[in-house]
Amino acid sequence: DCLAGSGKAIPFDRESGGCLLGEAGVIMILERESHAVSRDAHILAEVGGYGFSFEPSLPGRIRPSHRGAQIAMRNTLDAAGMHMGEIDLISAGANGNRLTDKRELKAIRELADGGGFQGHITSIKSLTGECYGASGAGQMAAAVVSLNDGYIPPVRNFARSWEPEL
Repeated sequence: DCLAGSGKAIPFDRESGGCLLGEAGVIMILERESHAVSRDAHILAEVGGYGFSFEPSLPGRIRPSHRGAQIAMRNTLDAAGMHMGEIDLISAGANGNRLTDKRELKAIRELADGGGFQGHITSIKSLTGECYGASGAGQMAAAVVSLNDGYIPPVRNFARSWEPEL
């Protein structure tokens, strides 16, 4: 279930056959808001907070629990002083691997329940492939462009969600 034999990575789709590998290089330049304002820069986004968690596992094994992802998401919301109802877009890490996509969707859904989340969820990995080290920066860049341009990248080939199963 790791690499898609079909040649299609379909994040969040219960029929997905795995992920595709991709390559990317992303550079993001961050600066203090006061500096950007002093030079009259066009500010595209603000990093309001971040969160992380660490769940080590054996090499080649993926933890089935969604708790680590949920902790990272909760820590991010807390650090930013936000709640789910204020989120417009979630750029998920979903890459077409059924186990990890389902785990991530479950973490998002549990956080969203009762939190007023009315935003959108997408994953660019159906378009870019799994770029490992560059994935986070690529997703962040895509999210910034999406929010500024009012366009949400589609999950290519998506057809059948796990939603009824969660």
